[in-house]
Amino acid sequence: MMMTGQLVVYCSVAAALLRGGPRIAKAPRRRARAKAGAALSADGDAHAITVVDAAAIVGGSAVGGGFLAVPAIARDVGLRPAALGLTGAWAFFALAALGYVEAAGGAMAAGPLEGEDAAASIRAVSRRIFGPVVSRAATATFAVQLLAILAANLSLVRAPWTAAAALGAFVAFAPAAIVARANTLCTAATICGFVGLSALSLAAGGTPIRTPARWVKLLPRRGWAVPLVANTMRFGEAVPVVVGKFGSRRLREARAAVLLGSLMPLALALLYAAASARAPTGAPSAALRGATGLAAAGAVASTVLGCLMAVGQLLRRQDGGESGPWRSLAAAGAVALPAGVAAGAGRDAYLLLLRFAGAIPTVVLYGLLPPLAALHTRRTAAPRADVVPAAALAAVAAGALGVLAVNLSHLVVVC
Repeated sequence: MMMTGQLVVYCSVAAALLRGGPRIAKAPRRRARAKAGAALSADGDAHAITVVDAAAIVGGSAVGGGFLAVPAIARDVGLRPAALGLTGAWAFFALAALGYVEAAGGAMAAGPLEGEDAAASIRAVSRRIFGPVVSRAATATFAVQLLAILAANLSLVRAPWTAAAALGAFVAFAPAAIVARANTLCTAATICGFVGLSALSLAAGGTPIRTPARWVKLLPRRGWAVPLVANTMRFGEAVPVVVGKFGSRRLREARAAVLLGSLMPLALALLYAAASARAPTGAPSAALRGATGLAAAGAVASTVLGCLMAVGQLLRRQDGGESGPWRSLAAAGAVALPAGVAAGAGRDAYLLLLRFAGAIPTVVLYGLLPPLAALHTRRTAAPRADVVPAAALAAVAAGALGVLAVNLSHLVVVC
């Protein structure tokens, strides 16, 4: 049975790559043009997105399998330290996201590089601003994060190989519109499940859990909670999508959408933390069990589907040409490897993998890269109206460097 599941995973992901991976939009691919007057691909579809729609993309992408760790955070450090940590992480990533909006806008306005589409993706922006070496490093970091998050969420499933095979085949062979709609429905189910679970828990009036406030766990030391908090509040992977949809001419609306959408995971995380700080009295009701199952199933499914779609887009050739065999092998391994790790490690690997994802890839991609890119763009581009002070961007970059140095030197990620 395991060998059959492995074969299905390899075949399904390879097929997804050979067909170019699922595309959320049905608009035809626009090739990069050397002419200065060529329209950017993002600007061409800018009329199709609103601030509310874009905010839903940001908020929905942040609410996933990582939210299942909120009770562990609240019971480990206490409710008030958890609330402060979640709010601080939101503010940190919000400032960094605004910096990325500015950097991506400048990169798109400068026009496409030869041989690539004009886009706001991390790979394209980092290549435009810092060069191919940094771009490859950012791409590799993003791939590592995908593997860790996939393995973490599959570890919560009873049959990781079966789940990976089924979802991989769905992403590979179902129409792109159906895959996108299924992902949206799973995200909506996740949000409704967490809201219902929190509301029912608070309405039941359970006994508060007497967890002492361990403020020291927010400090850089062994076992600190910051990596787990950072992974819970990250929403940076949706920012390039939103900026690309608005285009370089509607950056103010993109900034508003990012801020509005980021408030959704913050509010939901604080509500869920408050609910998890109460112990239920008696046996849980059928409604509470249903809300718990809906939230868990939706969170895992939406996260795995999002990661699988990201794998296809990450490995797809930028020039639209046919993918080579090594890309097919890399795509298949990107799903088979996490499934194997999840099957071997079990649920004990969930928090460990989320700590790793939150401590290194998340800090690099969504805490360090955006402010540095924005500061570099301000030095080389023409002056324009900036909503984030340079001092704030420098503080975010310095904080990200400090957190990253602590994680790497003290190995608090895996302790």
